[in-house]
Amino acid sequence: SGRTRCAAQSHTGESPVRRMDASSSSSEARAERTPLMLAAMRGHLSEAVKHALSGADLHQRDATGRTALELAVEAEKRDTALALLLIATAKFTKPLPSPLPVPLLQRLQGWLGQAGAEKENAMGVLLQQYQGHLARGPALPADAPPQIAAAVVEMLAWAARHGLCALIDRLVEVLTQHAGGALPLPLVACARSSGGLTVLHALVMCGKGAAVTALLAALPPHAAASLRECRDLRGRSAAQVDSSAVPPSLAAAVASAAAAGRSTSAILRAASSAAASDSTSRAARLDPSILILASASALVRAAVSAARMAAEVAL
Repeated sequence: SGRTRCAAQSHTGESPVRRMDASSSSSEARAERTPLMLAAMRGHLSEAVKHALSGADLHQRDATGRTALELAVEAEKRDTALALLLIATAKFTKPLPSPLPVPLLQRLQGWLGQAGAEKENAMGVLLQQYQGHLARGPALPADAPPQIAAAVVEMLAWAARHGLCALIDRLVEVLTQHAGGALPLPLVACARSSGGLTVLHALVMCGKGAAVTALLAALPPHAAASLRECRDLRGRSAAQVDSSAVPPSLAAAVASAAAAGRSTSAILRAASSAAASDSTSRAARLDPSILILASASALVRAAVSAARMAAEVAL
């Protein structure tokens, strides 16, 4: 009855809501969470920053194995999470000492991607985290490589939109380094950004014509053809990407990369020839060294090839 409930409340001196709060607080205490962790997961920005700058251990873990930063990201407390990331990395000048789960990295990347080029160093910190995961090789969980591939494509497109050439080069290097391991080319070819961009779209946006040519030649013919025909959420294939989406400094390179992507016949003839060769040739075709662009002579040959293919398209 109503009188019984009122009497119970009067006897304990607490309302049911307060008892629920006490139960919640008890649960948090059992998880061995510090004041910093509690502030982080509740999104209390000023309180979390105060604890972090006052010497609280940013890398301490609760009973579930989570740090304050992880708790903030999981709770989708964007501003608090980004503030803790800034502090933990000394304004993005040093890496995080331990890996964050890939889904949390993707969430952080999404938040940073809403900002401009001033977040380049922060993106670099996340890229280091992805590289750390990729270095685990066979120990990497099965669902992680597709997530990382999509994250790399997303970051490539973001870097292209802001003309961040150094970050672009680092990302291409990651694709090159792991093409024969944790990020095989067929897997990367299936990756999509939030806007539906493929790795081919992203490489064209970055003005990486030589990488476009090498990627399509390295894939099996049917995979190369399928990748070329993929369209983003705006209905554009990689060959239809124009330079309006990138800074003027990349415009000429984007036009050249798009021309390389349009050169269907030459690329598919090369891929078909490689597919018909013996197993040794096949291994070489899939070797990550096909994407290495560091050699000056390789760059020259790629540029000449791209120019010839562009001329074929014009004819």
